[in-house]
Amino acid sequence: MTHRLRACHDGIMVGVGTLLADNPSLTTRLVPGESPLPIIMDTSLKTPLSCKLMKRTKLPKPIIACSKLKSDKDFIARKEALKKGGATILECDEKDGRIDLHSMLRLLRPYTKSIMVEGGASVIASFLATVGSDSKVPSVVDQLVLTIAPVIVGGLLPYEGIGKAYARRLEEVAYTIVGKDIMVIGHFKDKST
Repeated sequence: MTHRLRACHDGIMVGVGTLLADNPSLTTRLVPGESPLPIIMDTSLKTPLSCKLMKRTKLPKPIIACSKLKSDKDFIARKEALKKGGATILECDEKDGRIDLHSMLRLLRPYTKSIMVEGGASVIASFLATVGSDSKVPSVVDQLVLTIAPVIVGGLLPYEGIGKAYARRLEEVAYTIVGKDIMVIGHFKDKST
């Protein structure tokens, strides 16, 4: 199911934490369709040159969104090494020590029209935080696809940034069973209406 969803988008985004933990390929290898362009949110450029996304030969190398406020010698050396390795580096504004989503998405416009935000938890939470009824910034999320699997996964605490203050109802909700999973799809209603 994930591979089918990937095939519907031009870009696929993960945070550097997911990259370091899982070393994903982010392809559509299990279904027909073009693999999306990988995008890594990596404020401090911790992306290793040895990761699968940097070792690609037949698919495009990743776009890495980092902070434009970093300028120490190590950061500059990592940036140059990643560029030399084929990555496109986008230097984004920073907000509260993290990449500003609106700045990043503005810089991504020439590269992609639709992005699947696949993970991890803090990247997903930062996107969902823009849909909150009391959010002070415009939402950057159009659609939510939630997969519920019959598996108990331990070790993660709920993300504190999402709670009652961010509660928003999905509109045009559809549910479907895919194998043993339940998929919920819905759109967020525009906050201004």
